[in-house]
Amino acid sequence: MKLAKNLFLTILVVRVLSASAFSQERIRVATYNIRFLKTAVSSQGDRLAKLREVITRLDARIIGLQEIDNRAALQLLFPP
Repeated sequence: MKLAKNLFLTILVVRVLSASAFSQERIRVATYNIRFLKTAVSSQGDRLAKLREVITRLDARIIGLQEIDNRAALQLLFPP
């Protein structure tokens, strides 16, 4: 399952980048280690707001995030 997700994400990035090459548009790609993001982040003061600010300042179309505990924690950062 993890291999399938990684393959899907790789194909997605390649497609986006190749589409950008034809349009001469630059695409910013970033990676960010969030450091153990868990659902308990709500009780960590303003950490969630600071993470959102950093992600906004990256100004990237594609962002690879590391160290997210689960989907619920991710949804705290990016509400559906």
